[in-house]
Formats: sequence, C-alpha cells, structure tokens
Amino acid sequence: MTPKKNLLFQKDYAKQLLAIAKGDLQSAEILLASASSGRKENILYMIQQSVEKALKSVLIWKGVSFPMVHDLGILLISALDSIHKH
Repeated sequence: MTPKKNLLFQKDYAKQLLAIAKGDLQSAEILLASASSGRKENILYMIQQSVEKALKSVLIWKGVSFPMVHDLGILLISALDSIHKH
C-alpha cells in the first residue's frame, strides 16, 4: 500500500468542515430517533463521519498537515502529536 501524502489546508476550511461534521452528527441523531426499520449501521457510519471531520477540522485549524485517510486512530494520533509539539 502506498503511503498517503500529507496535505495542508487553508485555515478557513476548518469552520466549513466542522459545520459539515455537525450536520453528520445531526443525521445520526435523526436516524437514531427514527422509528423506521432502516439500516441501523448507518447511524454508526454517520457518527464516524462526524468524528473524522471534527478531528480534521481541529488539525486544519491548528495548521497541521495530515494524511488523507479515514482512519480515526491515525487522525487522533496526529492531533495528539500536534498538542505535544506546541
């Protein structure tokens, strides 16, 4: 597997991404409250999406480059590393 390239985003994108993360969390809450017999695993998917985007928004806000991955563990380590470096 090829290593993912780290990217650095403009700081103003952090607010946009956090707003999207909040929308994903709201979608999960709506699915959870729904009496529908839809696919309940979609609730977890939307929660994962929300956490991923929230972590990325923090990294962007702090000016930290990170790999374009969907792995919450890698993103969390990047966030923790950025705290310890400052």
